[in-house]
Amino acid sequence: MHVMTTGIRLRRALLPAAAATAALFAARRAVDRRAAARYYEHVGEPAEPIDAGAFHGGLPGVFHRSELSGTMHTASLEAVRAVLPSPDLHPVRLPGGRAIVLVASIRHEEVTASGVDGLALLPYGEIMVAAFVTRRPAPPFLPLVAPAFSGIAAGTFVLHMPVTSKAARDAGRSMGYPKFTADIKFEDSVETIRSQVSEGGHRILTHIVQPAGQPTVSGAPSTLYSVRDGQLLEQSAPSFGLLRGRWGRGGGSLELGDHQVADELRALDIQPQPFAAMQLSAARMSLPGVHTVGPAGPYLGYIGDERELGRYVVTYPGSGPIDRYAPYAPTAGPRKALAESSTPSEPELVAH
Repeated sequence: MHVMTTGIRLRRALLPAAAATAALFAARRAVDRRAAARYYEHVGEPAEPIDAGAFHGGLPGVFHRSELSGTMHTASLEAVRAVLPSPDLHPVRLPGGRAIVLVASIRHEEVTASGVDGLALLPYGEIMVAAFVTRRPAPPFLPLVAPAFSGIAAGTFVLHMPVTSKAARDAGRSMGYPKFTADIKFEDSVETIRSQVSEGGHRILTHIVQPAGQPTVSGAPSTLYSVRDGQLLEQSAPSFGLLRGRWGRGGGSLELGDHQVADELRALDIQPQPFAAMQLSAARMSLPGVHTVGPAGPYLGYIGDERELGRYVVTYPGSGPIDRYAPYAPTAGPRKALAESSTPSEPELVAH
């Protein structure tokens, strides 16, 4: 009898905590649903098709399953300012007077585009190196961490962007991004994401991210800047996914190699140890159309060669390297099956 009475009292005592927890989860789910709804509301209306080299499709391009791991590094304010193509772009500064450079390792698994049935691109990987900027002078750091307080939000000007397919390169260059075809190896472990990118037998960089923190749903758009035909372009890219991050040292590292692009990055005096790290998982992203915001000087970036595909290799704990493009080789996998059984109404899968 005593045990039953104690159990009843315990349940009564726990009821308010259980109700509060249930209410908290319900509120969290409501926030998550609103974030997802905002993402799909801002994906963008179909635009004119793009006929850009190996890519044929229209905007918006939508990335349905992506993973992004990034680190923020300090860099020379003077060197970053010198490479920006427009006086209307101002590097975001830290209180100590250094600029901020983002290095992000990204994997895209399923990409669709307006006017294209099925997948618009094969899966591909890319590394983005970009400087945080604003369109007008701003106080240190606030545009990055408290844009509502400062009244100015930070965007990124993409400095270099190696990718693993020519079609992804051509699609990006049609919007002004300095993409080039390269080889990228990703290696996941329990605590780290390691990426190594090379081109022409020369290593460009090795990027290690050690994310931490409790994942939360993020639906904040990103603002990207690029240059095309003497014009500064702006693009607002909605995204939605699980975000976790950490401040302080210990979030990863950046090691530059012996490639021309590595030398250009080295000239920016990028600190190898980041001051922040983040990871966006199970992400959905959209690239709508770009719009002109002013004149700009030329910025082509590194051109690279004309390979259809670079190497795209992923390694997971306890497994050997997985060649992500092996299934799309002309003599194996889906392309072989299509070649053997395709009909005039079934377009052959092309290695974008």
